Amino acid sequence: MFVSSHCMGGFDFRATTYSAIPLGDEIRFRSATTSPTHGTMTWDGTIRGNVMEATMRWVQKRWYWSIDRVYWWKGRLLE
Repeated sequence: MFVSSHCMGGFDFRATTYSAIPLGDEIRFRSATTSPTHGTMTWDGTIRGNVMEATMRWVQKRWYWSIDRVYWWKGRLLE
């Protein structure tokens, strides 16, 4: 299951399934998670060794305004 602990807290984005495909020396992953009150987040990223890079697109449509933002992350596994 794919979980973003930060997004589950105050935004109620739920744990969901994800896909992961090995391509050479990296793993590509994708997931889409939803919140009953805050829209959808679509995650797309790669893992190379213990380094992860990912983008997340957050879309929340309402009749009077909408959110459509893209965020980027890069991190390293700490042991």
